[in-house]
Amino acid sequence: GLGKSSGNGVLATAYEFSLEAGAAPDEVALVLRLNGTAKVFSTDIHFSFDPNRLTPLGMETTNLSNAMSAQSRLGSRTISVALAGTEAVSSEGDLVRIIFRTNQQFRDLSEASISFTKFMLNEAQLLTGVETSAQIPTVFGLDQNYPNPFNPTTMIRFQLPTAGSVTIAIYDMLGREIRQLVNGDQPAGYYSIVWDGKTASGSPASSGVYFYRISAKSDRGDFAMVKRMLLVR
Repeated sequence: GLGKSSGNGVLATAYEFSLEAGAAPDEVALVLRLNGTAKVFSTDIHFSFDPNRLTPLGMETTNLSNAMSAQSRLGSRTISVALAGTEAVSSEGDLVRIIFRTNQQFRDLSEASISFTKFMLNEAQLLTGVETSAQIPTVFGLDQNYPNPFNPTTMIRFQLPTAGSVTIAIYDMLGREIRQLVNGDQPAGYYSIVWDGKTASGSPASSGVYFYRISAKSDRGDFAMVKRMLLVR
């Protein structure tokens, strides 16, 4: 599936998961590809699969990720993969490949019964969230940030029952916008994003009460909600 992650108000990364033919006739590869990427330091991927259809064989790094440290855990029904490096990946291309043995042919991820439970880029720096057929919410939502009070970072979770244009912004007590965390089209799904307690200029916000607001426009109507949080330095 296609997606876009955004965060820090600066960077944006388009990504795509796909199934491709493996090196052997009975192998397929789940591939994470970065399209139009900017400074990716790490990724964390967790997903489940149908063991009656797929047998995991291992993980392969690529030219983009060979210099990164890599860890993988291949279970009987679940897989977790983590990559991290001190130098950013700033080129388009395949980042990691997870190889399976199978006796079937699949047209897409859903047909292969692959269901993502977690997908992160750059830890707390980018929007985190993955949409799957089993994880599509039925209503819009904005959760209370956690932790709250916080110092210096806090996580904000939201959900979209349908694709739409989404904006999440931070405001001070006077109603002035000090930071945008999300601004763009997003697919349906559950999401979380971390505010690092900084303003749009990169300077630390002072202690006090702040508000975060979500505004979403979609073919199912508009949604807006505001919640309060407390930053304590």
